[in-house]
Amino acid sequence: MGLNPTVGHFASIVVLLVAFVFLLAALAGAEAEVAWSTFSGNGVDGSLGLTRAVSSGNGIDVAVEYDSNRCEDAFRVGNDDNDICTICKDSGGAVISFLVFAWIAIFIALAFIVMTLRGDVVPKIGVYFTLAVTEFCFFICWVSWAGGCHMETDDSAPDGTDVNLGAGWALTFMNFILFIPAVMLIQYFTDDDAIEAPPQQPGVGISSEQPMANVNQGGHVNQPPPLPKQAQV
Repeated sequence: MGLNPTVGHFASIVVLLVAFVFLLAALAGAEAEVAWSTFSGNGVDGSLGLTRAVSSGNGIDVAVEYDSNRCEDAFRVGNDDNDICTICKDSGGAVISFLVFAWIAIFIALAFIVMTLRGDVVPKIGVYFTLAVTEFCFFICWVSWAGGCHMETDDSAPDGTDVNLGAGWALTFMNFILFIPAVMLIQYFTDDDAIEAPPQQPGVGISSEQPMANVNQGGHVNQPPPLPKQAQV
């Protein structure tokens, strides 16, 4: 026995809306308002966003765009050059693109579920497909960042500097590992066959009690012939 369709679909909508809020928070990391990675040490604290890094130390606040000319100087450790700017630029661009794709896929999944809740015929394969696309987008996001910008920054950081994954990455990972799979499970156990068909209006159609033999080819009901009148005396 599956879940009641009203309960199942409303639960799916609520979970998807939570995932959508997490997605928006992760997108706020484009300008480092929500950090995707953080670093601290040697008197400097900062965060890495999807398009820029911000840091503060010794009373100085610095914001550097990955595609700016100042980026390489800002991330140079001693006399050693690194590829942090290029890698973070590529990682951030990929994350933003796939977060936007996930945003679109979530809206489509929500539309499909609402249509099903209203009684419209929507194949579940359509819901599963959009959720699978969303999962794939979130997977690309957290893998691209963790294996790209974050790893390069951690490898190039000077001794005494701690580099950790930030809230933006964590929110995206939670969407991937928890919320979207939860919607898939809820949809799997939701019994859409329990949705009652709308009642038929009276007078529409042919009663099942009407013998089929009295229906002609035009769909009209043949009336029985009139009884003969009694002879007058």
